[in-house]
Amino acid sequence: MNQARACHRRATGRLKGFTLLEVLASLMFVGIVLPVAVGGLSFVLATAENARRQAEACELAQTKMLELLAMGTPALGSLAGNFGPEQPDYNWSSKWTQWEENILWQLDITVTWTSRGKQRMVQLSTLTYTGNTGSTGSG
Repeated sequence: MNQARACHRRATGRLKGFTLLEVLASLMFVGIVLPVAVGGLSFVLATAENARRQAEACELAQTKMLELLAMGTPALGSLAGNFGPEQPDYNWSSKWTQWEENILWQLDITVTWTSRGKQRMVQLSTLTYTGNTGSTGSG
């Protein structure tokens, strides 16, 4: 019986495997799908990096805001700087704006950084009450 199978295989001449057409179709499929998949992965990684940097900038802005508020009396004008060697990619600027004479002040903190060749920024704002009414008490 084994000899009959061997003769039958030789008679049909078919080998088990892939044809050239199947191999070419597979290569074309991979050539189409692979660039799309890599492009999608690149986009996802860039978006994740941007989200991470934005969250880090928000934390830095909040820290700088608390630091400036803790200094006490607001000063009209602007201040700017960087976060030192710990965060060399980020810069900050602040601006105090008076809302009501010596009562309410607005503090704006802007943190900027460069990502993928574009300037990015996060801005936080708050109002602070100084408690000074600006009037002198009469005795």
